Amino acid sequence: MIAVSTRSLHLTLLILILFVSELRAQTWHPFEGSPQEFLQKGQPEEALRIMMSNPKWISLGDSRGRTPLHYAAKLNLPDVAKWLLENGADVNAAAKKNTSLTYSGTRSRVQEILKRPYGETALMFARTREMAKLLLDRGADINAVNELGETPLFLTQSPEVAKYLIANVSDLELKDNFGQTALQSVTKSIENGRFRVDEEDRKAYWRRRSEIAFELIKAGAECDIESAICLGDLVQVKRKYRPGPNNEYSFALKTAVRVGQVEIFKYLLAEESIDFNKPKLGYDSLFHHALKHPAIVKLFIENGADVNATLGLSGGMSGMHIIGLKALVIHHAVNVSAPPASIKLILDAGADPFDQCESINGLRDGESDLVTPIDVAFWHSAFGDNSEIVLALIGHEKFQIDEKGQRQELFDRYLFQCFGMEKSTDLVKIMIDKGANPKARFNGFSALQANWLSYELIGGKRVAATNQSCFDVANLLIEKGLKQDLETSVMFGDLQAVERLLAQGERLKDDCHYNAIGICIKERRPEMLQCLLESGVKIEEGPLAWAAAMGQRQIVEMLLQHGADVNEHDRFFGTPLHRAVRVGHTDIVKLLLENGADPEVKDGKGKTALQVCDDPKRRVEIQTIFETYANESKD
Repeated sequence: MIAVSTRSLHLTLLILILFVSELRAQTWHPFEGSPQEFLQKGQPEEALRIMMSNPKWISLGDSRGRTPLHYAAKLNLPDVAKWLLENGADVNAAAKKNTSLTYSGTRSRVQEILKRPYGETALMFARTREMAKLLLDRGADINAVNELGETPLFLTQSPEVAKYLIANVSDLELKDNFGQTALQSVTKSIENGRFRVDEEDRKAYWRRRSEIAFELIKAGAECDIESAICLGDLVQVKRKYRPGPNNEYSFALKTAVRVGQVEIFKYLLAEESIDFNKPKLGYDSLFHHALKHPAIVKLFIENGADVNATLGLSGGMSGMHIIGLKALVIHHAVNVSAPPASIKLILDAGADPFDQCESINGLRDGESDLVTPIDVAFWHSAFGDNSEIVLALIGHEKFQIDEKGQRQELFDRYLFQCFGMEKSTDLVKIMIDKGANPKARFNGFSALQANWLSYELIGGKRVAATNQSCFDVANLLIEKGLKQDLETSVMFGDLQAVERLLAQGERLKDDCHYNAIGICIKERRPEMLQCLLESGVKIEEGPLAWAAAMGQRQIVEMLLQHGADVNEHDRFFGTPLHRAVRVGHTDIVKLLLENGADPEVKDGKGKTALQVCDDPKRRVEIQTIFETYANESKD
């Protein structure tokens, strides 16, 4: 997708990448060569061998003080846990900052923000009843608390573990440092589960947490009104409901909106005689939370909510919030990735898809800082596919080019921004049907070239779906009268067309060289790569390492013959030699060494090519190759 590029967008992307990578990696960060590392890698035998040879490892924690027993509980390795407990592991060892070992990495600000509290015991990570029983039978403290005052019952994600803990705990009303009971903590997490991106994951999470909550209630835990709302228990809500002050919405109403409990919201609307034509204190925030729930949006509109009003909200300046602090309802709906049904309701009720609001970051350098809802949708597509929301906007009957054609340039730009999305074929067709010009150019690129640049070289099923859309869009554009160009011919794998166009003097645009070589590697097309290299395509950093990792000897030879740097260095993965060794392509290893690869170069973690080989048997083979090459070089 040709996206609108700004320094602020690049910074935001960097922050997001760092945030996600730290969130995934920081919480469980074993030291290299430790039992914890091998347990995490699924090699318990190696972990046990290390601990048998040096029993000190049994009680030694990782960078967050988590011992091998913590890992065994987390990874559900009962045999390892039994061995540890039989060999002196402390069943109640609490994770704490490890001062006996020095963490070799750099601790970032993001890590400090994201780090979990210390004080966790192994029982807090038990995933099965079997593991929980094993730990309790060996003396685990069922009421042990971490730094936040949370017990294992607060933290378990497993209904079967929760049920077992409930049967063995004496006091269900213990409170954490925030004054919450286990039930309140669990139901609060149900509410927070709405932030999970994947719909199926979110539903599964809600089911697990709801099951735990109902087990607590069945055992006699006191159910407050917030917990009742989160669980959708209207009977309990009616018993416990108390109206709030006349000048603001009740806490119960706010909670019902946040968690999307429609029937409870209806009941509270009637109880509080709500008329959204006369907003109370907190209206903007309330409507903002409602946007995620179409049925509640519908009730808002039916009860007088103005969809053309501005919602003033504080916060959102982190870079993930593109719209200004006072934006229209439709902008907020798109910005929070509201369901398409919510967006349709808002447009049907009178919102304009071309309305503008101020932008915090600005979408176009040197131009206006005003953005439409569709600008916001495309901006968010940089962080994940946004096809459904874009479809809801451009597919609506109100999204039309004006009679005087004053929106022509805008429509043409939107056409280009549709490339590279999972539903780009549908989006492009709608845009062309509604007046976008497929023969327009954007930043010097034709529509075919822009679509071609959105072809992704690395990824799984999602990328495969996106790339299929690239093929479909190219065919659609050709049907609309565009001539099949060199870039598209490369993507199609049409060798005859590539040879013909090159013979006619056509050349790839400079910005397209990397993608062209990448496609030849990804799709294993050495003949086409040979044509492109002979036509003068520049070899940038990256393709040689990728071809080496894929074991494509013929392509590696071609790239080396045409000047690829055999020791090109990626700060994360090292040299092409590192890649070939890591995957185990010994023929490529030999080829790289013959062409001057340096086996002593280190990657970003300070490892040589030999050191990145995880397989002991393969390491011996690689070492033999290195030694043979070194001896031949001396001769």
